Amino acid sequence: MTRYLCDCTLDYIDAQRHSETTSAVPSSAATELRDAPSTIEGEQVLVIHVSRERHAGLVRRAKENFRKTHGRLFCEACGFDFQSKYGSLGKDFIEAHHVTPLTEGPRHTDPQDLMMLCANCHRMVHRRMNQKGRTLTRDESVDIANLRRGT
Repeated sequence: MTRYLCDCTLDYIDAQRHSETTSAVPSSAATELRDAPSTIEGEQVLVIHVSRERHAGLVRRAKENFRKTHGRLFCEACGFDFQSKYGSLGKDFIEAHHVTPLTEGPRHTDPQDLMMLCANCHRMVHRRMNQKGRTLTRDESVDIANLRRGT
């Protein structure tokens, strides 16, 4: 059975019955599902959204440049090194953060426009950007680690 998520709520439209009638989960049932201690997960849902184009080669070059400069890959905010912590599993693993968000539209991006962040710092940088309603500077992004330490 294929189901479509409707309006980003817990209302579902049963695609098999859609041609005859539209069957949606009543709001009281949706609340019950949301508040249940356990629920069924893993159903397939068709989601359509716009995604920003990223260039994997650019990230690869940024990581290579960072490694040449610093001798290893680590988080620029907190210093976390995946290889030091996880051995060969963590080798060459780090996330690349666009200092100027791609949401500002298409533009020319150079490897130095990316900064290396661990997953936690990367999420917190984006969360702080959402709170402030603006892009963070490279220095403000690095300061995220100070927030993490409570300073």
